[in-house]
Amino acid sequence: NIDPDSNLLNAINDNCTYYTNDQFNDSIDLDNFSLIHFNCRSLYATFDTMNDYLKTLKSHFQVIALSETWLNEEKGIGFVIDMICIIKIELIRKVEGLHCMLKLP
Repeated sequence: NIDPDSNLLNAINDNCTYYTNDQFNDSIDLDNFSLIHFNCRSLYATFDTMNDYLKTLKSHFQVIALSETWLNEEKGIGFVIDMICIIKIELIRKVEGLHCMLKLP
């Protein structure tokens, strides 16, 4: 058996760089395309934290990708983010949910 934790993933993650908010803000080029991804594990539970975090960053991302949103029609969608377009990508397991929010120049 091949253990991905000790074989594959360590080789892939060797070049990861972790940033504090200040380091990230200092290193980002605001003229370039920008994308950020959040694994929400329920946007209902994590929206305020995610939105507050985005406000600490200088970059205003053109694309915000959200996975595991767990949004449903019964609860509704009462979230406000300054974006132009929201694209919902249907998955086989609809309970998870994947959304991309786009900001066009």
